[in-house]
Amino acid sequence: MPYRSFVRLFLPAMFLGILTAQPTWAQSAAELWQQETDAAIAAFGKDDYAAAESHMKKALKQAEALGQNDSRYAMSLGDLGAIYYWQERHDEAEPYLKRGLALREELLGPEPATATSAHFLGQIYYARGNYSAAIPLLARALQIREKALGPDDESTLASLDFLAGARHNAGEYSVAIPLFQRLLAARIRLLGADDINVASAHEWLGISYEQTGNTGKAAKHLKRAIEIKAKLSGPDDPGLVWGYAELAGVYQAAGKSRKAEKAFKRELAILEKAHGKESTELLDTLYRMAEFYRTQGREKDAAALQQRYDAISPATSPEGDLLTGFANALEGMAGASRLNGMLEEGWNEATQEGNEAYASKDYEKARERYAKALGMSRTLVFADAKVAISHNNLATAYWALERISEADTSFLQAVDLGQDAADMSPADMKIILGNYAAFLRDQERVKEAESMDKRAAAIP
Repeated sequence: MPYRSFVRLFLPAMFLGILTAQPTWAQSAAELWQQETDAAIAAFGKDDYAAAESHMKKALKQAEALGQNDSRYAMSLGDLGAIYYWQERHDEAEPYLKRGLALREELLGPEPATATSAHFLGQIYYARGNYSAAIPLLARALQIREKALGPDDESTLASLDFLAGARHNAGEYSVAIPLFQRLLAARIRLLGADDINVASAHEWLGISYEQTGNTGKAAKHLKRAIEIKAKLSGPDDPGLVWGYAELAGVYQAAGKSRKAEKAFKRELAILEKAHGKESTELLDTLYRMAEFYRTQGREKDAAALQQRYDAISPATSPEGDLLTGFANALEGMAGASRLNGMLEEGWNEATQEGNEAYASKDYEKARERYAKALGMSRTLVFADAKVAISHNNLATAYWALERISEADTSFLQAVDLGQDAADMSPADMKIILGNYAAFLRDQERVKEAESMDKRAAAIP
């Protein structure tokens, strides 16, 4: 999928503590401010963020003595916010960046450090999905940087990249597309046509055009991204799976069934080579391909893929077979009731183990335990809610592992099953919808996320 790492610009560039002549009574505070600012820069250069923070707080205290109309006060506010931002302490960074930016604009005007504060603050809002707040800040940063540093400066392109992404995520695709086109042209000019950053720009353009219904241009850019990545990492690199999956969807929407099938087959072939033909990594692709064949009226092909799906799904794992065998061996309602209780206990245990693994960020273990819980939930009697919850849990693990297409499918199954489950509690259904909405926002699918939010809000 298109990647976007949050830009960490060289922080000392923000520290513009060049002293001018000061009245005698203020000289001591000014000297102390400069001393603490220099110490903060030195500590930051050594990745000693605790010391950098400590010195910058002292610099801010000295700047307060100089007065809030002194430019050094604005600098220290913004710089302390930047130190917090660099450590991903966004809630602490926000008020300092916000206040520092307002004063920088007032006292210093459109200079590069002002743009850096605006960019960092914009990135914080971007990460929260608050694109309406992020867009004007990123646009301001881009405006300043383009004028002061030039259109090809890396920090200028960083602001252009995030501004385009924010416009896209806000559903403003017609505005995002020319911004991504500018970014693509600059990346090609500076890095060459076959750089990974160029591939990323092609991907963003592809999904933007897809959202506008322009499947021709969407396919063109997605294909070019695949070509670049294949040239850099080989034709069977698992990193190509997302591109082929997206391309298959575009061709399917365009009614180009042969090209869609070809993209599906490449996606499946890469996964089979990387993980084996019986790996659970194939489940999402098999599921989507089977649905594709059904829409084409190719029931035989769909049935063959469904058979493969069923053979390797967690529900038919050795553990599932063993539990099914036990169920078949037991006779009578009493025996079935006892087995159901054992299965429910096992489901609770596997789910709890998955939760603990997820909390400790062992996402692969969490995925494995949630998959086991899903297999057990399918054998329980009158437990549709547990099946939906297990799909939701498994989806969150896939998401954390950046297995996006699998996460998307599991979330969809959780929503579809949950809404029809008689035993689903309103609170749990709200959680499932909320999780899927968060996932969709992370994938820049804002309108779909808003739909999930509305469905959650409608639950009493």
